[in-house]
Amino acid sequence: MPSFLEVVSASPFSYEDAKSYTRSFEKTAFIISMVYVVVIFSIKAIMSSFKPFQLTAALNFWNAWLAIFSTIGSIITGYGLFYEIYYRGLVSSYTHIGDYFSGISGWFTFLFVMSKVLELGDTILIVLRKKPLLFLHWGCLIMEISYVVLFANFYFQSYVKGGGKKFIAEKSKKQE
Repeated sequence: MPSFLEVVSASPFSYEDAKSYTRSFEKTAFIISMVYVVVIFSIKAIMSSFKPFQLTAALNFWNAWLAIFSTIGSIITGYGLFYEIYYRGLVSSYTHIGDYFSGISGWFTFLFVMSKVLELGDTILIVLRKKPLLFLHWGCLIMEISYVVLFANFYFQSYVKGGGKKFIAEKSKKQE
């Protein structure tokens, strides 16, 4: 089984390696989600006796990184979707099995799936700054990790092109 770095740095992008890696990542994603809940509530409890951290620079960097990543992802996956619609038609964007999971679109789709783990950092920034921690912050991230990893695993396994590209393009736009 390839490592994350082997999948990301392969030239050209290997759909088979990405498929193998996402298949092996399901249990890890679940464990990360459970550890994440323990960590954020532990940090919240520990922070009750400390002053909030001023993390303006870290927050700005985090938001800039997320915005840049999402913008690039929207462009890459949106191009693949619009290319399919323009040259093959709207119905084909749902039914045609093509090369969406190869090349730059496949590479970004894989990065998008794996980026969900990094997005857990949002909540850590919230609790370190002692801002109110809502279920919306932590619960949605856990569900998103489970959904995205399982969804991506399904699409990587079944090679269903249409639904996958629409999901990735839409999700990338929502993150902006």
